[in-house]
Amino acid sequence: MTPPCSRGPGSPTTPRRRPWARDIATLPWPRARYGLLAERLLQAGAAAVAINVVFEGSSGKGPADDAAMLAMLARHRGRITLAAEMLEPSDSQGAGGLVLVRPELYLPALGGAAPLGLTNLLISDSSALPPHPDAYGRGLLARHGVTAWPSLATSLLQLAGRSSRQDDRNRSLNPYGPEGTLTRLPAWEVLDPERWRQHPLRPRLAGALVLAAALLVLLRSGLRWRLAVLAIALLLQLLAAGVALQQCHRWLPLLAPAGGLVLLGLLHSGDAYRLEGRERRRLRCTFERYVAPSVVAEILADPEAAQGILRGRLLEVTVLFADLQGFTALTRRRSAAGQTELHVRQLNTYLGAMVEVITSHGGTVDKFIGDAVMAVFGSPVGRGVAEEAEAALRCARAMGERLQQLNGAWAAAGLEPLANGVGLASGPVLAGQIGSPQRLEFTVIGDTVNRASRLEGLTRTLQVPICLDAATAERVGPRPDLRLQSLGLQAIKGLDALEVFALAAVAPQAASADAALAGEADA
Repeated sequence: MTPPCSRGPGSPTTPRRRPWARDIATLPWPRARYGLLAERLLQAGAAAVAINVVFEGSSGKGPADDAAMLAMLARHRGRITLAAEMLEPSDSQGAGGLVLVRPELYLPALGGAAPLGLTNLLISDSSALPPHPDAYGRGLLARHGVTAWPSLATSLLQLAGRSSRQDDRNRSLNPYGPEGTLTRLPAWEVLDPERWRQHPLRPRLAGALVLAAALLVLLRSGLRWRLAVLAIALLLQLLAAGVALQQCHRWLPLLAPAGGLVLLGLLHSGDAYRLEGRERRRLRCTFERYVAPSVVAEILADPEAAQGILRGRLLEVTVLFADLQGFTALTRRRSAAGQTELHVRQLNTYLGAMVEVITSHGGTVDKFIGDAVMAVFGSPVGRGVAEEAEAALRCARAMGERLQQLNGAWAAAGLEPLANGVGLASGPVLAGQIGSPQRLEFTVIGDTVNRASRLEGLTRTLQVPICLDAATAERVGPRPDLRLQSLGLQAIKGLDALEVFALAAVAPQAASADAALAGEADA
């Protein structure tokens, strides 16, 4: 550092009138000023500080000066190294021996002599230096019977936790890089509080903190978020460079940090794009097994909401159970006759047709249980409880009509016809991915599911194709083409007696209109 009398951009013109410049217009400075320099550098992030001044004896500025220096050294013990000198007396002073000049007064605050380093080394023949930088100094000290001391540069690097690399005379740092690699600044820029608050060393530290924060934020998922953070970080760098140039007359290097930040942002954004695409494909594959493609597109419009759907929610839905009647006995007969392939083909044709009907009415195919089909209306997305209940009832009726069409084709081919029953129940369910880590299934569970299954079984006893509970009937309400009739209280296995409703006979024109609507949806 240069003394404060040196002039530069923004340097004080009358240093003696400023409090921080008192008593430093000429050498020697008060030792407390050196302490202030070191302390501010440490506070700015320096790992260690070396003061290249030999403080021999007491301060000429009085005991208060020494007390301030001692207090500073004690506060930062282990981070400050002081200078010492090894002198060889001249002939006029007598021959032999070396004189070690060191700051004896400050050794207790330093914690001993270990943090000291030699600031000079006498070399009688500089034309023939030894290969090792420390060898000459050790040899000279050894000739006088003195234990070798490290140089001030070595002591500084040791305190900073760095390996030392010194010049041939073991007196100064030999930095990695050309002249100017180490930042140099006048002492007054550190001592002046106003100047030091805007010094380039501080914006660099602030910039490092901003960059570190940006790196942490960039780890968050979401392509838009990462690109936004990248743009903000670049803007902050430009602002910091503008402030440094305008207020401190310093150029901040922007190419390397800006380039690194852009590269980092591109890498993170590319990774986010890849992960987001993979997550969308996974969600699409998950939901397309259950719902119509239009519903999948609606779900994927908000991937975070889709994740919430998978984790589990409580929903108001209508559950549909459809099961073939007498299919177990038909399976035994055909298995005995060796007609298993024919049997499976007919079942798959039936199930495929039922899935088409369910999908066309906005339902979600939950699962197949043998020859039974379970569907949900209102999950994973809903159109309203009344709309879902009506869609489920229309779907149940359309499933029966579609089965009649299949039976006509099977009868022409000489195959036995099939008959099914449908149960509908409305109420709350828990919807989400349920199962083990090896096998997860998006499904619904709850009393509503059990009630729909029991109502489907009741169709055999009551000899009606469709049975629904009072909650479903209430949600559907009075409709001219969906007339419901109460079958009274019915005892249901495992449940309390329930009022059961059935679909009354439908006028021919209404049935034809509903069939045409289903046909358009299939097309």
